[in-house]
This record gives sequence, C-alpha cells and structure tokens, in this order.
Amino acid sequence: MTPSDFRAVAQVRRDEAWHLVMATGPCHADGLAGVAVGRDACDMAFIDRQAPSELAEQAVTIRRIG
Repeated sequence: MTPSDFRAVAQVRRDEAWHLVMATGPCHADGLAGVAVGRDACDMAFIDRQAPSELAEQAVTIRRIG
C-alpha cells in the first residue's frame, strides 16, 4: 500500500446496496485499512486535546494480509 495516506471515506446506502464514497475520487474497498469508525467526529475524533500540545512523532505501519 504505497503511498499510505489518510482519507475520509463514507458508506452510503443507494439502490438497496452500500457504496463507498470519497470526496477526492474513486474508492475501492481492497485498498482500505480502517482506523476509526463512527457516525461523525462526535463519535470518533481523530485527535482530542485539553491543553497546548506539539506532535513529536507519528508512525503508521500497514501490512496487507492474504
């Protein structure tokens, strides 16, 4: 999965079936790795902070299984 990237993807119900949609273009389930699931940011915020903070380091590793 190169390059890895974070994108918001939504599922919508249309014509009796669920479809994946992404604002930046086509979306296919075979290249997705779920990070968080919820109805909106109220259910699953990407980040929550109560005081001033600074990102020191971030790393994400994705490996395809199967």
